[in-house]
Amino acid sequence: MAGLADRSSRPHRLYRRTPAGQVEQIIALRCQRLSGKAIAKQADVSPATVSRILRRARLSRMRDLDPTEPARGYERALPGELIHLDIKELNRFSEPRHSVTGDRSGGRSVGAGSEFAHVCIDDASRLAFVEIEPDEKANAAAQPETRLNGFAKLCCPVLPRDNPRAVTHPDRFVNL
Repeated sequence: MAGLADRSSRPHRLYRRTPAGQVEQIIALRCQRLSGKAIAKQADVSPATVSRILRRARLSRMRDLDPTEPARGYERALPGELIHLDIKELNRFSEPRHSVTGDRSGGRSVGAGSEFAHVCIDDASRLAFVEIEPDEKANAAAQPETRLNGFAKLCCPVLPRDNPRAVTHPDRFVNL
């Protein structure tokens, strides 16, 4: 019965593996930025073989030869130098549903409304301040930030935001 099982059509063994010297030559030619066809012509092998070797060496695309750029992260050393301000909408519900009761037959909580969590996180110290507000307008967005400044006595020159319209009202953040 084992002989009736499906198996891949790929050969179990390669009888004529490309010699290591030729593989090194193909990789060296690729480092000179030659195309696959040009490498195949110079190395006297088929383009499919060149493609297979370059894919195995992770050099199948020209951009693979370029050094990868390091991640552009940011990190501040002093507390208060960078504060993240985020606003997250939290939907209310009028009664518990299937996650609590296990009964999926109930309808939706229509008209229950929303609340907004205004979150401030200091990048260096990871000090966090969260406040629930009724809306995400500029007035509500400025309030937790001013309270955070009063609470932690931080000076905040840089404020990255994910919702700039709500929190960049010119009258709200002047005194920070």
